[in-house]
Amino acid sequence: MKIVTFNVREGEDRELEQWSKEHNDIDIDVYNDTLTLDNIDRVNGADAISLAAPGNMGADILGELHDRGVNVIAQRSVGFDMYDMDAVNDLGMALITVPTYSPNAIAEYVVATALYLSRNLNTIYKNVQNQDFRWNIPILSKEMPELTVGIVGTGHIGQAAAKLFKGLGARVIGYNHRVHDELKHLFEFVSLDELYAQSDIITFHIPATDDTYHMVDDDAIAKMKDGVILINAARGAIVDTEALIRGLDSHKIKAAGIDVYENEDGIVNRDNSGEDLNDPIYDELIKRDDIAYTPHLAFYTETALHNMIYSALDEAVKYLETGESDAVVNK
Repeated sequence: MKIVTFNVREGEDRELEQWSKEHNDIDIDVYNDTLTLDNIDRVNGADAISLAAPGNMGADILGELHDRGVNVIAQRSVGFDMYDMDAVNDLGMALITVPTYSPNAIAEYVVATALYLSRNLNTIYKNVQNQDFRWNIPILSKEMPELTVGIVGTGHIGQAAAKLFKGLGARVIGYNHRVHDELKHLFEFVSLDELYAQSDIITFHIPATDDTYHMVDDDAIAKMKDGVILINAARGAIVDTEALIRGLDSHKIKAAGIDVYENEDGIVNRDNSGEDLNDPIYDELIKRDDIAYTPHLAFYTETALHNMIYSALDEAVKYLETGESDAVVNK
């Protein structure tokens, strides 16, 4: 059996080496770059491939994989919105994901960012750089027990975030398309409009779909509490970035923590030093003091990398051997 891995990130190579030692009957080819039509010959002879953040996986490249006998793809992430799922299904391919590689990794990022912005550390650090050491109203902050945190999406990551925020004493409210009675110890379930109106901090933990595309737009922002802090560590397409910037300019939004950006493909996880990104909105995200931007790395912990590698490859092998896997999202 042979598996070819692409988009192997720093840190994943160690986990792949260890997994390979534990499965010495399986050949593993490791590549750091992204799978494209230009390098697709690398998959020849493979039974499965494994990808992370592959960019756009359209019908053309999926068809080429199928023609080369590759019908199992193990995606090392939760999201799979980059795939043409009609093509995946039409070709009879199996797409595997890792839905719970480490909810705590994302939740910790969200809480850390919320504390950073709610305690005005972004402003304080700027003041310190200018040798302005005053205590004044612009940096006076509230404590977590005074705040209401709204969590949109109450799945594994949303639940992990709720536990951490509740541990800090915040009131936690939640919105999900379906209310789960068994989660009422973690969330006060409210409507989305109620969550927008009541929350001092809002964090999103939902997939990118046609229904959630740009759900945070001008209309949604207008419904939010004045001075809200927004955090998006889910999918970039959820937020209309230009609307977000307008909300910041008007001070409707106090600050934003942005780990994912809708046009980040080809930019994140690479050194762009000295390059023109050719994206004025991206430039704006990076330079603003009221945005804490990070390049899609909320997940980036040792635990998460281990679980991504082991879960994706274990499930790929299981599917190849038995034709079954609970991690297949389209069967």
